[in-house]
Amino acid sequence: MNTRLLAPVFLMCTSGLCLADQHVVPSAKNVGEFLALGQVEVAKSRVAYCVTVVPDLAIELQAELITYRAKFDEAIRPTLKRISTSPTLSRPIPDELVNAFESQMTDGLEQWKKSDAPTTCSRMLDILKNTTVSSIRDVSEQSISRYEEAVKSGAIR
Repeated sequence: MNTRLLAPVFLMCTSGLCLADQHVVPSAKNVGEFLALGQVEVAKSRVAYCVTVVPDLAIELQAELITYRAKFDEAIRPTLKRISTSPTLSRPIPDELVNAFESQMTDGLEQWKKSDAPTTCSRMLDILKNTTVSSIRDVSEQSISRYEEAVKSGAIR
């Protein structure tokens, strides 16, 4: 696997939202959407995991996920316009990028399972509550910029 592809995926994971209970790959039409939508898929996966291991938080987590998705939709609108006009970002999603995303998700889950679930899930709830439109936009833009840089440098074809 080309580890340089992990940079945009790793950024999604370091945003405080990476770790999942299953392989989740964003449903996207192109590379740009894939990178942008990763945040939502990661949040959905973490909430799904928390609902199963800490059911007392289920209702609150699911409600916050709905709010998070609304913030995400607002944050990503300008980015989606840019993606649609970019030859680099409107490319089909390479299998390598999908595999890198799945690998990060799997590795994260293994680490998360070793942590205290009530604490981790409470932290997830706090992250969802405190995430802003601006922070979502920043993470998406950073992921996309890193991908574009990797393409320009020749690390990604």
